[in-house]
Amino acid sequence: MLNRFSRAILFIAAVFALVFALIVVVWQNQRSDWQDYQRVYFQRIGQPADIRVRQITPQMTGEAELCLTCHIGLAEISPSHPVDVFGCVSCHGGNGLTLDEDQAHAGLRGAKNPSDLSVVQE
Repeated sequence: MLNRFSRAILFIAAVFALVFALIVVVWQNQRSDWQDYQRVYFQRIGQPADIRVRQITPQMTGEAELCLTCHIGLAEISPSHPVDVFGCVSCHGGNGLTLDEDQAHAGLRGAKNPSDLSVVQE
């Protein structure tokens, strides 16, 4: 059985480990690639930075997508293809629920061109 002093030292060490882990997680979230993409975008258009996660829920799928967090500033493809109806993933593929570039782009279809007819059956 641990004596009182040993338990106090163990408790303090556990608290420091927890605080350190929390600091690492917060620091990693402060330096995300998507935030850098948005900073560059707002600098280029000369507007104050509105850095935040951008989520859409397309009517067609009803599933949330985070694609526009990184792909900020994309114009509508056409009036007959509104993003709020179709989203991105239904045509482009990929994983719309992650902000990690490699994970988000896994499974893209049509060589980044969903109008490529080779992906029609997909």
